[in-house]
Amino acid sequence: MHTSSTAVDDARPEVPSGPGDEQVPALERELRALFGRLRRWQQHISRVADLRLDPHTFMLLAIIREHGPLRVQDLAGLLGLDASTASRHVKSLEAAGLVEREADPDDRRASLVRVSRHGEEAWSADKDTRSALLHQTLDSWAPDDRERLTTLLTQLNGELDRLQTDALDPERPTPAPKER
Repeated sequence: MHTSSTAVDDARPEVPSGPGDEQVPALERELRALFGRLRRWQQHISRVADLRLDPHTFMLLAIIREHGPLRVQDLAGLLGLDASTASRHVKSLEAAGLVEREADPDDRRASLVRVSRHGEEAWSADKDTRSALLHQTLDSWAPDDRERLTTLLTQLNGELDRLQTDALDPERPTPAPKER
């Protein structure tokens, strides 16, 4: 399909310029390399480690644990999916016994999704294995470097969340993780 250059140009966001612009191409290259390596690392640990959950399921349970119990619609918003797609994911997790639904005390017509005991056990076991492998990967790093990486990734994730939230609905705040 051929798209006119005007339509493509109109769809592109304006790229601001300023101090530090010379680092952007190197940063983009390193992020592409990181994403590729993370995919390969995920495939590698799935082959060599005794994991119970595939990466997608692990991520879904992590989000539900962090923000739940929550409505499917809220989960969809956190995932950037429509409610019907999120509902299919929840039904699959529910069928596997990894999540449970409970009545929403604020609206009896709605339900909340939370991680089940079985889901918690599977997630915790996989998290321990993944954490051990990450620790092994960063073992040669100085503690200050690990802390700096964590701080910068937290900042980057916050900015990406802010940009996504603003683009989808500038009036809607991103839900905060619930206290555990």
